[in-house]
Amino acid sequence: MRKRIFLILFFGLFAVYLIFFPHQLKKELVILPSWSADAFSEPSGRFSVEGAVPFKFDNKLGYFSSAGEILYSEDVMYNSAVSSDVFINYSSISNNLVLKDSSGRMKSSIETEGFPFFINSRLFVLSPDRMSVSEYGTDGSELLTISSDSLITSMDAGARAIIIGKLNGEVSVFTGSNKPDFTYFSTDSRYSVAYACALTDDGTRFAAVTGLYPQQLICFEYRNESWVPVFRKTMNEDFRRNILMDYSTDGRLLYVESRGGLLLYSTATFLENKIPVEGSLTRVLISGESDLSYILSADETGNIVRIYRPDTGNLADFHFPGGDFYFRPAGGCFYIGVDGKIIRYDIMEG
Repeated sequence: MRKRIFLILFFGLFAVYLIFFPHQLKKELVILPSWSADAFSEPSGRFSVEGAVPFKFDNKLGYFSSAGEILYSEDVMYNSAVSSDVFINYSSISNNLVLKDSSGRMKSSIETEGFPFFINSRLFVLSPDRMSVSEYGTDGSELLTISSDSLITSMDAGARAIIIGKLNGEVSVFTGSNKPDFTYFSTDSRYSVAYACALTDDGTRFAAVTGLYPQQLICFEYRNESWVPVFRKTMNEDFRRNILMDYSTDGRLLYVESRGGLLLYSTATFLENKIPVEGSLTRVLISGESDLSYILSADETGNIVRIYRPDTGNLADFHFPGGDFYFRPAGGCFYIGVDGKIIRYDIMEG
């Protein structure tokens, strides 16, 4: 009789627990290599394939298909800037930047001595003296030039806005004009310099790490047609170089490089989560609070790719040889380039 009463109480309490305190088990993560392609193989010459994936490593640049076919490639002369549909391959002494499409055909040219780079598919050229930056269309037309009274030390761009950090510590936001809409300057540190700045894609939030002794993180939001400070923190370390910092794709998270890891903040509450990382950080991609994200680092043994989800934590670490390393995530997979090989890994959650 006692045993029956005990069983009834046990299963009754267990049912209450399941109803009011449900526990969601982690999904099993399966990562499988899908294919491997030789980046130095002869391109197929098929240039009409949609969704071509750009690559650049081991002094080679080009495009390949999601099925592992090398569509186009060429040797990097001195350096290059590569986006999803256009690229620039330039020499060490160049007065003319030539834009080519993913098939290698010339689209346009830009007469400049500057250094090209892409941010969110927008093409920028930094002047050799780092005192100005210009935006160009893929047709070679100049869209905007922003001049500075101090060296440009950091920069980011969203869909419509640009943020620039300077050696003198100023951080300015620009929207469609070469005149700043807003400028922030901190006088709370012994030395004023902008080490990093980041902007959400919609241009409603920005963050900056400025100053030395102390070094500070400051975050702003655009409210009622003005920029309002919403978070400030004195950092525990004093970097004397540019640091990695950016917002997640959905703008809900902000990551900031720290010694031995990564600081992750919610832009709603600014609660801090520190992610320990082996070696030195080289690249971070945080998609969203419950999306697969990636943290790249390197140490004396090689390169480390960490697959991470902000809501559940670390999922897997992959170790690869050292040297020039290529990494590009895509929907449900990621691509690795190492030792002249491009490898696709498929990710499945069961």
